[in-house]
Amino acid sequence: MAMLRKSRKDKPRAAGATIIASGCRLVGDLNVEGTLHVDGTLEGAIVTAGDVSIGHSGYVEGTIAAERLLVSGEIRGRVDCATLEIVASGKVYGEVASEGFVIEPGGQFVGESVARGTVRAALEQEQAESNHSASALAPATEESKPTATETEPAATSSR
Repeated sequence: MAMLRKSRKDKPRAAGATIIASGCRLVGDLNVEGTLHVDGTLEGAIVTAGDVSIGHSGYVEGTIAAERLLVSGEIRGRVDCATLEIVASGKVYGEVASEGFVIEPGGQFVGESVARGTVRAALEQEQAESNHSASALAPATEESKPTATETEPAATSSR
């Protein structure tokens, strides 16, 4: 018996599936190890290195970051994943950054889609431009400030 207990302690636990059942409403952020299946409602952020599936009755409002995303229900918000698949009953409204994007006949997507790698490049470019324009608009130092010169003659009173 002692050997059985020891072997169970030595084995790392495998990440299981997390299920949000139909009729369940979750508000908040969810960090998941492993896979996630949503048949209920989730309002917030989902972050996982695994796969996420949104069932026919599933509804997510917020952001999703996952490896693979399969949508049979509805998503409103932002999606960042390696692969996004919207099946016939699936609906996605919002912004999508992905490497692979499949919409089956009957699936719906309304929003903006960009290649996943371009998001990072665009953000870095935007930050570089922001830093450059900020330095151009920086206040002048004492040495580089223009000196004030009198352009109008002093007013004189004539009596």
